[in-house]
Amino acid sequence: ARNHALAVRTGFDTDLLRMAAGWTGGYISTRGVAFDGGHGSHPGIVGEQKFGTRQGPGWANANGEFTDPRTEPFGPLPEDWCRWDGLYVNGSNTVLSYTVFGTKIYEQPGMLTQAGEIVFTRTFQTKNAKANLIALLAEVEGATAKLEGNTLTLTAGTNVTWVALSGEPKGVALDVVDNSRALLKI
Repeated sequence: ARNHALAVRTGFDTDLLRMAAGWTGGYISTRGVAFDGGHGSHPGIVGEQKFGTRQGPGWANANGEFTDPRTEPFGPLPEDWCRWDGLYVNGSNTVLSYTVFGTKIYEQPGMLTQAGEIVFTRTFQTKNAKANLIALLAEVEGATAKLEGNTLTLTAGTNVTWVALSGEPKGVALDVVDNSRALLKI
């Protein structure tokens, strides 16, 4: 018997500060200007997507909305709202660093397996939030949502996306919008 390591990937959009997708299998296709000089094409997931968010801000604006204010669909969000600060790598661990409404956020994406299932994790560290912050965690189009305490289940047909909080400080909670969008309120 051969033992194969399972490739698990996440894609973070540094302009919109959103976790665009999580998937298993391959890496990304190498299409687009940065890879092959091609215009009009973009890299895509090679593998099976497990969760994702549509293109738009990963953190709500001051009114609690995920409205994109950019005149063109590229480039960063306004710096007084969100700012990408970079990343840190330590062995196989990566920590994303960004600022939302003056609050420094460190986020470490990860994964584990539980009962044969892949579990994607997002660990956040913030200090003294300067405003109420709302992050978009995942979206499932056409879902039915069930929120019970620190657990949210989004079900669409046979697709079940489960979101849970663990070890959260007082005042941090899950929420759901439009029966399809999982939110983290800090």
